[in-house]
Amino acid sequence: MQSSDEVAIQRSEFPLAEKLRAGLENLTSIANERYDFVDLNFKLGNLTPRFDEINYDHPEVRYKDPVIGGLLRTLDSHKCCDRPALYVFNLAGKQLPVGFSLNSLKEIKDRVKSEGAKLSPISSKSEIIVGSVLYVGVRQPGIGKEKKLSNISSRLIAHFGYGRQKARQCGLQLARWKQFPDLEINLRVHLLPRAGADFVVVYEKLYALSCDPVFGQHR
Repeated sequence: MQSSDEVAIQRSEFPLAEKLRAGLENLTSIANERYDFVDLNFKLGNLTPRFDEINYDHPEVRYKDPVIGGLLRTLDSHKCCDRPALYVFNLAGKQLPVGFSLNSLKEIKDRVKSEGAKLSPISSKSEIIVGSVLYVGVRQPGIGKEKKLSNISSRLIAHFGYGRQKARQCGLQLARWKQFPDLEINLRVHLLPRAGADFVVVYEKLYALSCDPVFGQHR
């Protein structure tokens, strides 16, 4: 039996590109297809204030939410839940509220942490202007049979800060940004072709690298 220091370095017969070419061709083919999307514009002040007392695991509860209920119902439907999704939060409106900056986001992060929730990492190099991308994320297709909750709805619920207290995921926690009720945000959910499920992480990385989101780790 050979010892570890006797293992030889060998050279491949073919370049690595030949191994990757088929996957890249599939990725390019799928990326060239048109996609569906759904948009939601909202102000932070309109989000449900008593979020800790509401269980969004139940369809009859989350679908009644005045801001995101209709969106969640659509994303939980059969025509959406079996498709991979890429979602993007943008700063919208004509101008940002006075005092909204990277420093104010860091203050929110500290307060959210003290409340037992987790805010996504903040990029210190991001520009805070109207149109800036707050966050880019993806979810594989699928739905939980018991809760009838799609993977994408589950993730968005966490970003809005409506995850159950003991199982709250890291996210934007938007319902906790109480000092900026007039801040307007746009959420766009790209519903990708079903064949793109294997490539959603690649789409996320490329999209994020092109716009430098304020939140998240993509590099």
